[in-house]
Amino acid sequence: MKLLLLILFCTAPLTAKSLLDQAAEKYQAGAYTEAITLYKEAVRTGLRPALAYFNMGNAYYSRGDIPQAIAAYRFSILEAPGFLRPYHNLAVLLFSQEAYAETIALLERAMRLETEPNTEMMALLGSAYYKLSHYEKAIPLFVQLAEMGEAHADIYYLLYTMYEELKDREQSRFWLQNYPEDRERDFYDKYTLLSDHAFDTEQYDQALLYIDYLIESGVAKQWNLYRYIEILGISNRPYVAVMKAHEFLESTPDFPQLALLAGNIAFEEGLYNEAETFFQKAYVAGAPQSIQGLENIYAAYGRMGVSHEQKRIQELLKTLSQ
Repeated sequence: MKLLLLILFCTAPLTAKSLLDQAAEKYQAGAYTEAITLYKEAVRTGLRPALAYFNMGNAYYSRGDIPQAIAAYRFSILEAPGFLRPYHNLAVLLFSQEAYAETIALLERAMRLETEPNTEMMALLGSAYYKLSHYEKAIPLFVQLAEMGEAHADIYYLLYTMYEELKDREQSRFWLQNYPEDRERDFYDKYTLLSDHAFDTEQYDQALLYIDYLIESGVAKQWNLYRYIEILGISNRPYVAVMKAHEFLESTPDFPQLALLAGNIAFEEGLYNEAETFFQKAYVAGAPQSIQGLENIYAAYGRMGVSHEQKRIQELLKTLSQ
């Protein structure tokens, strides 16, 4: 959540106004210590102390003094309980300190003072509820934000996560499908999560379709390619898995995990020549455990009585071990 650092000006008597103006100038110039001194002087005068404490809190925050910032925001609220800005800034800092229960109490109080929905406070309150697993309170807030068009991608993800933990697969899928795609990262996250969700529910064709979207869009990462081959192996499509693995390794040769996976799938299907190719690629890419795969091929040829192939694999193992 973004901390709002606002300097608010006032129409106070000349002395207090001058102090606040001077403090604001110091703050904007990055002279936070001098600004704090001036805000303290403004408080001492007894004119607009709530505003002075609020801006003092911003200055402390900008200086990196979180405990003092928290104290200043608390004093601002004590001076003027109906002044809402310090509630938000204080809640942000309490949330960052993992004081979730206090964050909730503060924001619930602030929202009772609001005449209109404050979307920033709603999002922060929902996040605090989420941290304490109060899903029954977090979900309605996040849903309301989504209906208002004020929910960012993280909120859709949290709705998905909560419904997953509540074992409501229909709702978790709904929020994933409505996950925003405004940025490339959002697009990637959405379809990666959808593919994982489909994989977990054994909807393998759907999972492959989502990964295809990522591949076609040029944003797929190695993990997505690995999952693609893994799904083909699990769903008994070894020949397609071998073909796609060759394709993926052509574009990402430095991917020993994928080569090992493809080698094991090919080996289990009795495609020993393909398995040998994959295990060699894995070895070249830095996976010494691929030697075990080649030894398994050697043993398989021995069981089949194919001595010339067994001898060839033995020579290959010697070459690789040198």
